[in-house]
Formats: sequence, structure tokens, C-alpha cells
Amino acid sequence: MNRLLSNVILSVALASVPLAGAIAASTDGITPEPLASVGSHWNYWMADLESGYDGFCKFVVEKHETIRAAVDRNGNGKKDDDEVEEDILAARIEVWRYRTYFDSPRKEEPYKDTKGTFYVFKEGNKSYILRSVDYDVSGMPRKFWFKWIDMDAQPGDSWMTTQFSYFGNTIYDWVEVSYKTEVEVDGRKIPAIKLSAACHSRYTKPEDFTSRLTFNGLFNIDFWEVSGNAYPLPIPNGTAASEASEAYNGLLCAEVNGMSLATPRLEEYVKINNADLYDIYGAGYGYCNLLEAPNPSVTARSGMMKIPVHTTDNAAFTVSPRTRAMTATRSEVAMLSDEEVIELPVVVHVVHNPNTPSKSITEAQAQKMIDALNQAYNSTDEANVREPFKDVIGNPHIKFQLAKVDPSGNPTTGVVYYDTKENYYPLQGSNNWEKYAYKFNDDFSPRNWDHKRYVNIYVVDLGGWNDMSTVGGFVTNPDSNSDYSAYVKWLEEQDMTFWQEWLDSDEGAALDGLTVDVYYTFGGINEINDRATFKTAIHELGHYLGLRHPNMVTISKNGTYVAVDDGFEDTPYTLYTQYNVLGCSEAVFQCGGLVQTENYMDYALECACMFTKQQAAFMRKFAAETRSGLYLPTGISTVAKNEIKVSPTVTRKEVNIEGEFTSACLVNLEGMEVARIGNDRNTISVEHLAPGMYVLQVSTTAKEMTKFKIIVLSH
Repeated sequence: MNRLLSNVILSVALASVPLAGAIAASTDGITPEPLASVGSHWNYWMADLESGYDGFCKFVVEKHETIRAAVDRNGNGKKDDDEVEEDILAARIEVWRYRTYFDSPRKEEPYKDTKGTFYVFKEGNKSYILRSVDYDVSGMPRKFWFKWIDMDAQPGDSWMTTQFSYFGNTIYDWVEVSYKTEVEVDGRKIPAIKLSAACHSRYTKPEDFTSRLTFNGLFNIDFWEVSGNAYPLPIPNGTAASEASEAYNGLLCAEVNGMSLATPRLEEYVKINNADLYDIYGAGYGYCNLLEAPNPSVTARSGMMKIPVHTTDNAAFTVSPRTRAMTATRSEVAMLSDEEVIELPVVVHVVHNPNTPSKSITEAQAQKMIDALNQAYNSTDEANVREPFKDVIGNPHIKFQLAKVDPSGNPTTGVVYYDTKENYYPLQGSNNWEKYAYKFNDDFSPRNWDHKRYVNIYVVDLGGWNDMSTVGGFVTNPDSNSDYSAYVKWLEEQDMTFWQEWLDSDEGAALDGLTVDVYYTFGGINEINDRATFKTAIHELGHYLGLRHPNMVTISKNGTYVAVDDGFEDTPYTLYTQYNVLGCSEAVFQCGGLVQTENYMDYALECACMFTKQQAAFMRKFAAETRSGLYLPTGISTVAKNEIKVSPTVTRKEVNIEGEFTSACLVNLEGMEVARIGNDRNTISVEHLAPGMYVLQVSTTAKEMTKFKIIVLSH
């Protein structure tokens, strides 16, 4: 995952997301008043992983002060003619900081941030924050009240706001409401709106199609960001790659207008980092009176950040948002026929410690997983898809089957067992043999069956059984850093070289395939709940077949970051992966539109129940062009003595014929013969043929004819 630029904020906390039309708000005779009483304060934990510091910031209402400026009540980010200057009594908020450093005794004394002063007032359920700079920008007043938090807003609403950083509140851009909810803290429910950076920007460069704000959390008018999300944030196109960083924030506690609030993050933070301090203050709100934060450790920090259930989410399989229409989606793949089922042989490798038999699975359990995969890849579930997305439901018509024949031609159940002395595999190490040790025998030979003829699935304890890890599963894909130019060419042109070179390599042969954690996939409790069983496997096999998440990611090109998405028109444009936050039937917005939480390639797994039509077509195309060897019948059907086998059936150069035959000819769809060979050869060339579909007719010694559909790709 690319590490993205985010401003270290003073006033708000974290953020990132969608758009819509600016919404107007009437004062309705409500008198403006300071946001909070003097002495009210908010304490935040913060970490910047680029500079390596962790720390604590405290926002304190120092006094109330009258400010004369116009108010942007309609949220359009402009000073309209009817927006005249007003005298408004506001809360003057000062910022104090205390910084420590990861794995280092270095500390800094608490200090008052001289550039951090800002002002806030509220009118009913809306608050406004002052932009105050000493220079003019595109006609913007030097002092101007931007809308900040609007508890009356609805999902999809957006407005212009400002954000403070070390350099003052120079940034102002669009923020959007993704959804509304309640957050339970201290045994009470706090109403909140999810505020995120919008998917469009006020800035003039056309490539700046995402807001420069770093909002991404649940906000309340009194307690600001009650709950924040910790992950890298989108940045504008054209930002120098060397400027990238990650930052995390989260509310610890607050005392506002006589109301106290302590979040679960505070309890976790103090317990992990300073048990003595926790014992002294107990469960009270004494923490809120502390300025100094306990010195954190890397272990404690990582323990506080939620680890996703998928680990292979690089930026591959995307195209630029400017050219989102799929290229070549309906060309060669259309020749396969939408209804023709693609059958893929599967081998399940079960790696387990015989001393803990509960960490193994039965062949029946393996078949249950295959059945779940086929339910997702070879059918549709219209009943659980909301109305706006019913028209784009796609059926990949892909069927997985446990192999009946192994690479040596021997019968098999398709499930292979290996004993290990390891209790679990933590996915750590300096090389592939260490990191993916379960994929290798004791002599370091790979356990993978021919990855071009079989889908290799590993069932292993990754640490889920003893809560050592939350990784539910992943597929091993080519590393974008292995050949970055080929990787970028794949993104922009769907050039298969990036994929094909890896699949042809020794690393690809050894690592290609899916891994699932035995506990999260087959254990008593899966990665989310019962509805999500096997959905990690479904999600990850989408990556195996060329799909990526529907959200935007950034890649480095010519020294700057460029944003890319999944390239499909029927997956709504989003800025980040979406977990289930409200329930599967409730509306969540990003980029001004409804998020397709039903999609298997997002993170709301308990809601996942569909691929789109374009996703389905692309997977068929990817399988036909890049994984064509999986079409071989060897893994699925028992091989008869005189059985004719043909490979590949989708090709640019030649077709190989195995078995005893007398002659073979290739005819076009008009019935005209275009190529012929006798039994003295077993390869028929197609390089001279025009792209399209052909029929290969193979005559056997038993005086029978076997026909095969052959697709010739453009050269």
C-alpha cells in the first residue's frame, strides 16, 4: 500500500472521502455562541509514521473573543453578496503538544503551539471555524467563517471547510457526510456524522479530483472527532512522491461544557503504555487533566491499529479514473460466450501440526469451501442486492472443482495433508522460504502443484487460533516493486507482461495461490460473523483473477503520485475500502454516491453478495489470457489412455495436442479449413491467422473426431 501525504492537524482529527451539492443552513433566529465554555478541552493521541514521533495534543478553550467576519452558512466556500461581516463571540482555542519518539528515549517538553490558535462558534446543531490568514487567495477574505460540523446534514451532503496544520489554516476544501450513526462511549450513545474528504477539490489543477483535507472520522459538534480511522489518506495528483507520509489521530478524552467523555482508545492506550499511570487514575477521568502522554512502543502502537483481514492489496489491476471505461472488456472474452462455464481445478494444501488436530480440516470441509466459491462465482444473489445495483449484477460463470488427477497423472481427492512442527506461521522473514515457510518442503522445494494448471489453496494457522493475528487470508501476487515500469504499464494499458513474467518465474511457480487461516475460515468464529464465512477466500480469488478493490489508490509515476481506481464503470467510485458500519441495508455514501457494500471486492464482507457485470467479464478475460493453462482437463477429469488434450485454447502462437491422433485441422466459423497437421507433428501454428474463434477437429486412431474451441488473440 502506498504511503500517502497527510497534514498533521491541530483542530480536527483524521479523515478522507466523498462529494455532493453544497447544502444551505438557515440560522432560524438562533443566536451564535462560543462552541464551549472556558476551560473545556479535548485530548488527542497522534502518530506520524514518517517522522517517527508519537505524542499527545491538547486543545483548550482559553477565552471567549469577539471576531468580525462573514459566515459561510450555505457551505459553498465563497463569500456571497448577502454574507456580510458580523461580530460573533467565539471560543478561542489554544493547542498544546507533547511528543515522544518510537523506540527512543528522546522526548520534548510540553509546548504551546504558537501557530495553533483557532476560533469556533456554533448555531444550534452547526459549528463554524475561522479561517484567518495574512494574505489573499483567489478573492477569499483573510478572515472568513467556514462551516465545520453540521449535525443536521444528511449522507451525501458536502460543504467547504478549512483545516489547520503547522502552517496555519491555509487549506480549505470540500468535506462530505458519508453516513450518520451513534457511538457508544462511557455507556451512553453519542450522535455522530462520518466526515470525510470529498472526491473533488476546489483547486484549479484538473488532476486534483480529490479534496486536500485529511478528515476521516465520526464527528460530534461537542466532542469533535469521537472516533477516527487510522490508515493512509489520498493525496492530490502531482504531489511529489518523496513527500509521502502516514499519520494517525484519535480522541482520548474530553471535558466540554461540564460534560466528560473518555473513549475506549484512551483505556487501551494507557493500559498498554503505562500500567502504573492507569493504576493511579483508575477508570476516572483524571487522564483528561494530563498533558504528557505515556511513551508508546511499536508493539503497543501496532496493537492499537486494526489490521485488515486481507493482506495482498497492492495497487495492481487498476486504470486511471480519467479512462474508467474498461478497455478490451468485451473483445476476446466475448468469444467465450457469457454462459459458457470456465472450470478451474483446485488443490487444497492443508498444513497442520498433528499435536493439534483441531487445526486441520476434513475433505468434506474443503468441499464446503469449494461450494461457497461456486455459489459466488457461478450464480447470482439478487435477493440481497439493493435496488440501485440489481441491474449491474454479474455472473462470472466460473466453477471451481477439487482436482481428481495430480500432476503425475495419479488419482487424487484434491486435498493434500502436510505435517508440521510449527504451531502457527506469522508471515515473517527476510526471504520467501521464511515468510511463506508452509509453502515449502523441508528441502526447500515448493509444495505448489503446477500453478498454471491448478489453483493452489493453502489452509494453515496464520495465528488466528490464538489471537496472534487477524489475517484471514490473502493471495500472493506479483510485487509492484519487482518491475515498476511494467507494473505501471499494466495499470494504464492492461499490458499482461507484469503478470506473465511473474507467473513464468520460479517465484511465481512457488508462491502463486490463495492462503486462508484455518481458524477464521473454518474455526468456530470466522473473521466477522457467520455470514462472512469463506468470503475472504471469495474476495482474494477475485485478486487472483485480476480484480482489485473498488477504491482509489495512488502510484508513483515520474516522481509524483497519480491516483488510479479499479477501472470499472459499474463499481461506484470510492476513496477507500468500506467496512460494514451500519448494516447491509443502510446507505453509506462516498464520492457523492451510494457505496456498493454488496461487492465482494470491498471490505464489508458480511454484506458481500455480488460481482458486477464488468468485474465478471474481466475475470473471464483474465483467466482466458493470463491463466489459460487452467483450462486443461487434466486436473478435473480422469485421464483415459487415448484421451486427447489440447493447450492452450486461448493463444497467439500455437496449439499443442497430446494423445494418439491421426490428423488435426483448424477451421474458421464459416467452415473453411485454415490449417492442418498429421500425426507426425503435435503442434499447430496460429500466428498467421486473424484474431477470432476457430474449431480444432482432431481425428483419433479410434476413428472418432474430437472438437475443441480455439480462440486466437491479436498479435
